[in-house]
Amino acid sequence: MASSSIRLRTIGSLPEGVGEDIIQILDGCYQTIGYPEPWVEVRVIDTLANLKRLWDADKQRAGVTNSAEEGFLSFYDAWEDFPRITLCWQKLAPLNQLLREGVLRHEAAHSRLHNRREYYRFSLPAEIATAAGQRGFTRDILSVMLYLVSIAVKDMEATALLVHHGFLNCQEALALYQLQVEEEEIAWKLIREQPAGRMLYFAAQLKPILFALPLINRLPSPDRLRNQLQALTNHLPSAYRHKLFELAQKIESQLHQPTHQKVDRTLHLLLSTF
Repeated sequence: MASSSIRLRTIGSLPEGVGEDIIQILDGCYQTIGYPEPWVEVRVIDTLANLKRLWDADKQRAGVTNSAEEGFLSFYDAWEDFPRITLCWQKLAPLNQLLREGVLRHEAAHSRLHNRREYYRFSLPAEIATAAGQRGFTRDILSVMLYLVSIAVKDMEATALLVHHGFLNCQEALALYQLQVEEEEIAWKLIREQPAGRMLYFAAQLKPILFALPLINRLPSPDRLRNQLQALTNHLPSAYRHKLFELAQKIESQLHQPTHQKVDRTLHLLLSTF
């Protein structure tokens, strides 16, 4: 079944067996969560330079503008109306096996859940656009906010699917990786006096937080993950930190709603909270 459901394409000079190892991990995941429809294309690319050329061409062909892929370990899209996973060996090679499995299974979950172009087409509800405009937020700001919210919601859905099927350890490893504290405090200091900057900052923080939340109640020992969530936001004033986690919990509590409905609801909650 895997041979017809997973279409492997390798680009550049890769170590022997890399493509086959990746397909083995993906196929094992699909045997548990179900295979994507109608198939999934898996592209494995050797270097970051080749990845950038391919990804830029993909975006131009699909007319995509908002896509912050540079910091991601792997990439998933359905811009051409079928699921596609794009992997760069230069990014994956330094990872330990558990984290690498977490990355691959995360993208497998996306390909199972978000397999059509419609999952990349989100529009601003008129009432949200009007309310945000009255607060001085431009259409460009709202467009970025919508993008950030949509990827956060879809990541939460992917985690929840994997957790439901028992993929806990690898997703914990990936959640901990995404919750690493790097330059959050510096970024916050630069934008904290700007209403639009603050709103985009909170929207961006939803991605790692919502990724982790479905794991919290299922892990036998979630303390490490909880501590890392706290560390990610320690630089924020306590009122903002409390509101951000309360917001994330409200979103996670509506997990079973359709994706587009969750995105609209998340936008509404984000704007009404901050």
